[in-house]
Amino acid sequence: MPHNLKAQIFTVTSGTEMSIMPGTIFFADSLSIIPTDKFTLTGTALFRNSAISNPTATNTIAKFYHFSVTTSPFSGELSMRYSNGSQLNGISEGNLNVFANDGSLWQYLSETKVDSAIKMATNTHLSLLSLNEITLGSYPQHLNVSVYLEGFYNTVTGTMNSIINYLSLVPKSQPYNVAPWYYSGTETVSSFPEGVIDWVLVELRQAAFPSGAITTLPGWPRACMVKSDGSIVDVNNKSLDLLCNPSQADQLYVVIRHRNHVAIMSSTGLTISGNNYVYNFKDAITKAYGGSAGYRQLSNTVFGMVGADADSDGSISVLDFSKWATDFGKTNGYLNSDVDEDGQISVLDFSKWATNFGIGNISPLKSQNINEIENLKVKYKSQVP
Repeated sequence: MPHNLKAQIFTVTSGTEMSIMPGTIFFADSLSIIPTDKFTLTGTALFRNSAISNPTATNTIAKFYHFSVTTSPFSGELSMRYSNGSQLNGISEGNLNVFANDGSLWQYLSETKVDSAIKMATNTHLSLLSLNEITLGSYPQHLNVSVYLEGFYNTVTGTMNSIINYLSLVPKSQPYNVAPWYYSGTETVSSFPEGVIDWVLVELRQAAFPSGAITTLPGWPRACMVKSDGSIVDVNNKSLDLLCNPSQADQLYVVIRHRNHVAIMSSTGLTISGNNYVYNFKDAITKAYGGSAGYRQLSNTVFGMVGADADSDGSISVLDFSKWATDFGKTNGYLNSDVDEDGQISVLDFSKWATNFGIGNISPLKSQNINEIENLKVKYKSQVP
């Protein structure tokens, strides 16, 4: 310890409230924290364990610090020493990162620096982080998923158009905080990465077989962005990490939702390759659970999510036509009735709805009354359990 620093050792009795002032080094065993704001521990015990308390999907070393009560939010610097050998559990020192759990979810703390000479990992960028358990682990497993959405797909270029993003119509904050999703996530971007076309809502499920994949895993859903090549990325323009989930088996099922496309789920469980779970919805009708009942062919060898679900109820019905009719003529809007995703509600949107509804074009609509149309069989409906 530098000569100009003074260390004090004291005992904290059970039930005591202790406040650690900004800039103070709090050292326990081989864990140290330096808050940038006052950090208060109330009736909290700190234990060092060799076994983890909160399951995680990532590989971790055999050393864990667990608070008996989840702490108040902490901002500042955190360092943790480790040993070689069996404690590393085969993890390369170059892959070590600080991981923290708030009592329910793990967070991968990027920008961790590892000094292998003194066997210490340090992260100086922690902000408002509640601490329940702390450990070191390897980079998390990731989810690499790609999908095409019919409304954006261009059969000439073989990619998806980004017209509504080019027109600055796509909101900078996730749009799924309304019915029917009621998603409360706070995903926001200051600017969109190149190639982004829109937001999607992604969730993970786990089951022995697809029809049993009903429960969404902790830490999901998440609002993500889909790019013109179909790849799905997080708000940092990176593939999705699986850190917030419990210990995973291979039977993971991914669900993709979009505000005006029929939701889909993978037809088979994702298996891990290296450190990634990979799934490509684009190359076969069978990639979506239920196949053509809720998924469709976009060109000879390309498949994608069915567009025109303007009321977001999971099927293409006369209710979507009614939504289109109400919005007809509107321009420069981020509207679910904008089936071809060009920023305006026109007859082109109706034609796409008519095709997916099953009446083909506008002529049959003129010869049928609304009751007859309502009695037509729904052609596409979400097959997500």
